[in-house]
Amino acid sequence: MNVFRSLFKIGRTRVHVGTDRLGNKYFEIPQKSAITKGGYLKARRTCESPYSHAEYEEGMMPLEWEAWVRGKRADPPTPEEIDRREQKTLLVKKRAQELEEKDQERQLKDYEEGLVAKPAQTKQIGHASSPVFDKVDSAESVSTGTEFEPSAWQPGKSTSKVK
Repeated sequence: MNVFRSLFKIGRTRVHVGTDRLGNKYFEIPQKSAITKGGYLKARRTCESPYSHAEYEEGMMPLEWEAWVRGKRADPPTPEEIDRREQKTLLVKKRAQELEEKDQERQLKDYEEGLVAKPAQTKQIGHASSPVFDKVDSAESVSTGTEFEPSAWQPGKSTSKVK
């Protein structure tokens, strides 16, 4: 059936709506009346990326286009709209970097004046979820749990009060 549709152009055709800077092409399949499915077929929006699914990374589709594809906005975005959002994002990143540098300078000044103690430097040994025990050097034999060693257990006073 799909062969007939492709040969004779029967069915819904998609309309190219736009392309972004990354090469993504955006299409819309317009709403169409249908006899069998309640009166009409809902409009669909799709994106064709020049990258394979494995190469896709977050941010390879502008937020405005993603909102349009998902149906969160009615009209496709304009290049000026995307540029404004990107400029705002760069400005926020720049201000965040300046604040981070200013905070680092203030912390260094406080450390030098002795107002704040420097954070303790801890030495990481092994993985956080595995406990690290000191090696015990003793003449007593220690059981590994793989075989029975009678000298590994020494009887002591019972701590329970039940006799």
